Amino acid sequence: MLIKKVLLILILSSLAIKVFSQQQTIDKELFLPPLDTLKKSLRIFYQIKSNAEEQEFKYTTKLNFLKYLPSIGYDAFRNAPIINLNTNSLYNEINAKRGKKAKLNSIQKINEVEFNRELSEVTFLVSIINRKIDYYNNQIELLTLETQRFDITKKHYQNKELLPSEFLSKQIDYLNFLNSIKQLELTINEMKDQLITKAKKTPYESLF
Repeated sequence: MLIKKVLLILILSSLAIKVFSQQQTIDKELFLPPLDTLKKSLRIFYQIKSNAEEQEFKYTTKLNFLKYLPSIGYDAFRNAPIINLNTNSLYNEINAKRGKKAKLNSIQKINEVEFNRELSEVTFLVSIINRKIDYYNNQIELLTLETQRFDITKKHYQNKELLPSEFLSKQIDYLNFLNSIKQLELTINEMKDQLITKAKKTPYESLF
């Protein structure tokens, strides 16, 4: 029974070796978009977001000056014209303009803070991915040596110099090593997807 298990794992490991023999190191410059590109993409997103939020407060009405013109009436008792200045309207408009300016500044500052916060996260994520790529590349280079060592172990087993249980243990270790490399590769690709999403690096499409 044990020999059958060994043979089965031997077949599986042979298949894994064929797959991993095609694995290559990752070129960081080709794998990841340049940081300047990610920064530019994020900046454009927040510029569009800020501009959209500012539209409500940038709106102005033409001929607003008409409501500030004095109103003219006639005092029949005094037999004289009456001129009323709309000072309240003028005062309210001045306050409204100040409020709009303050709101515009607030929108810009809030988006600037959010932009820099996300840019910091993007930069940090890039550094993490680069470190993982370095480790992955090191593991790929180590894979060549591990494969050579396992080939020697396999020959020892075929020459009956190893017990099936001993070979099985070595084989499991080797397959676990292969699996750890594959898992690392998946993690790096998932982190790249997260980076692209966080940097808003997708084609901008108009909704209307």
